[in-house]
This record gives sequence, C-alpha cells and structure tokens, in this order.
Amino acid sequence: MTPRTLLTALAAAAGALLALASNARAGSYAYATDYSHAVTVVDLATNEVRGLIEIGQYLPRGIALDRRGRRAFVANECGIDDCESYTVPSSVSVIDTTSLSIVATVPVTGRPDYIAANRAGTRLYVSNFYANIAVIDIAGASVIDNLPILAGPLALSRNDARLYVGGGNLRVVDLATNAVREEPRFRHVDALALGRSGKRIFVASCGRPCSEEASGPMSVDVMDAETLEVLATIPIADDFVPGGLTVDRSGRHLYLSGFGQNSGRSMVWAIDTKRAAVTAAIPVQNWAMDLALHPHERRLYVTAFFQGDTMTVIDTRTNTVIDEPGLIFSFRLAIGRAPAPAAATGR
Repeated sequence: MTPRTLLTALAAAAGALLALASNARAGSYAYATDYSHAVTVVDLATNEVRGLIEIGQYLPRGIALDRRGRRAFVANECGIDDCESYTVPSSVSVIDTTSLSIVATVPVTGRPDYIAANRAGTRLYVSNFYANIAVIDIAGASVIDNLPILAGPLALSRNDARLYVGGGNLRVVDLATNAVREEPRFRHVDALALGRSGKRIFVASCGRPCSEEASGPMSVDVMDAETLEVLATIPIADDFVPGGLTVDRSGRHLYLSGFGQNSGRSMVWAIDTKRAAVTAAIPVQNWAMDLALHPHERRLYVTAFFQGDTMTVIDTRTNTVIDEPGLIFSFRLAIGRAPAPAAATGR
C-alpha cells in the first residue's frame, strides 16, 4: 500500500467513525414555536427542555424539519395585528439543530404562517396568512417565486410533485407547471395530513371557517390523493375548531386536535381510518393547537396555545395522557430524529 493510498484509507475510516459517532448521538426531539419569540427544543427521551432558540422580535408560527433533522425552518410573522406598521419585516429562519443557532434569515412579505419542506431538501413553501405561497430556494436562502393562491395549511406529496393547500377550498398545485386544481366541495380546509403511502389525504373542516358562528359540525374527509374522490366522511364534533392533524405510518391511525369555541374545552380525537370512526376522545389542555407523533409512534405530543397551559403527551396504545412537560404557550410543532444539540441554552 502506497503512502497516498494509506492516507486515503485512514481518512475514509475517520469519516466513517465520525458519521457513526454522530448517528449515535442522534435522538428524537420536538421543536415548538411559541409567542415568547422563541423555538423550544424538547428531548423526547426525557421530555425535558434541551434548548431555546431566540427568534428576536418576530412571532414564530409554522415550523418544519428537513429529512435528516439537521435544519429547522420557522415562519416568522411580523406582528399579530398590523404588519405594515410593525418595525420588523416577516421572515423565515433557518436553524442549525446541532448548534441551535440561526444560520440564515429569508425576508418574506405579509404574515407567513404554515411551512412545508420538500423531501429533496431544496425548497420551502410558506403560506402567507390566506394570501399567497412563497417558494424559497433553501441553498440560496431566497424567495424565487410567489404563487397567487389563497393559502392556509400545506402538505407535500412524497415525490415533491404536488402541494396540497388548505385555507379555503382544497387546492392541489402541480409544482412542475404551477397549475392549480381546485376541489370546491370544501369552503374552508382547516387542517391537512397526507398518508405515508401518498395515496390518501385527510382533510379537517367545518364546511365553512370553523371560527364563524354558523359553521357546520367539524368532520374529517378521507380522500384519494390523486383523484380527490371522497372515500369517507367522519363526523367529529360540534362547536370545535381544528388545531392539527397527523397520521401514523400505516395510515390506519389518525389524530386530530381541536378547541371548543364556546365550551373552552380542548380535545384530541383518535380516528380509525379503515373503520372511518372515532375510537377515543381525549381531553387535553386548553386551546390544543398542533400535534405530532414521536418517531416510534407510541407517543403523541400536543401543544397548548393558552398562557399557563402545557404540552400534553398521550400514549397512543391506551389513548391516555401520560405526561405534561413544562412547555407553555406553545403553538406549532415539528418532531423528528436529529443530532443532539451541542449544548443546552436558555433565557
């Protein structure tokens, strides 16, 4: 073996060892936005807060992770009521999940809300509070397009070819041509979830905006993701506004959070998609907002957007609340496998 060949082999071995060490340090983490201008990191092995990323004057709303869990993307609203007079423009923050630091900030217009990252790791799609969708090139950290679509919740197909859009009627964007297909059956889609197989999409709505006085009962529709044919409609409850919607890898178990407009109650519903039936209604903290499954899917995490209330942890095998980590006033949530943070931070 020549000296050059030996050095090459040693370098490759060192790289492999570093990769193994990095993977060994990886764990499951939750990243939650809150209205105290920060993103909180929770170690799901202990349900303890591991770190805090200060966003500054922004109000962080939607959050998404890349496939490897190395980057978190946060949609930052410029202000609660009036963006035009607020001193800080809206943006999207790119966070390094190892250093818990912001590595890029992308200015956007309006009031960004929901956010979705494609599987290829090249694009972000950011809904602008029921106005349009900003398309961001991740490598260039810049907006490369704005889709003139009334936008709310977002879901991407597994092949990154289609973007499902809620907020009004359900719309599907062909991302190769930006052609839009609309399903007029819904007057207002409040939450979306796409099955892992990509064959089913789940839509939570009330027939019209759930926050309006005369909105219909909250329900979930199971649809063919290609044809948009409704395969089943599952009635949920009256007087509730959907918060978040997520489905397990099998596509059989669906979870919906919601909060009561008049009752003040909050619930999580466990839904069997094969039977098209609710199997459990689980009381949780006030103003239940977003929810996400642990990677092993035995636990479900639910945020609570009400001062003083905390995140709720549900055992999905028994559909019972098993923990309430000390994370208050949290809004949206992303969970995944990620490298261990270098060090805990905090206020």
